Amino acid sequence: MSDGDSCRDDEEKCRRSSAVNELKDIAEDGGRSPEDISKKKLERFLQSLTSQRRRYILYEMQENEVNGIDSLATSVTAMVQKVPEDEVDTEAVERMRAQLMHSELPMLADAGLIEYDQRSKAVRYSDPHAVLDTVLQLCANIDAPRNQ
Repeated sequence: MSDGDSCRDDEEKCRRSSAVNELKDIAEDGGRSPEDISKKKLERFLQSLTSQRRRYILYEMQENEVNGIDSLATSVTAMVQKVPEDEVDTEAVERMRAQLMHSELPMLADAGLIEYDQRSKAVRYSDPHAVLDTVLQLCANIDAPRNQ
């Protein structure tokens, strides 16, 4: 049986095997073990979720897969201020926009949680890992960013 046949039989096992092989290739090039790389990815993932503001960004991205920086700044500001979007302070939105562009979005993109194009100011939440959605659901129960 070929590798392709075994992958069709057990797609999840194949994905894991592919990820391990990719990590091994990186480790050979960088001199680090796949275990070290996985730990660093996990640390970046968890570090990204320590900020309530970054979780708010991800909550908004779950609802709207693609966002412009302006609408994202408005939505996140509304969540932080706990007011409807049409009642947010304009200056607060501008401050949030700067924080998103220079800090929060690059960090989330570096952790692989979003895609962020700095030139077009487009933010995309595509093909998230199932673990991220599960963790965000748990966090949302505590954060309650929207009036639920």
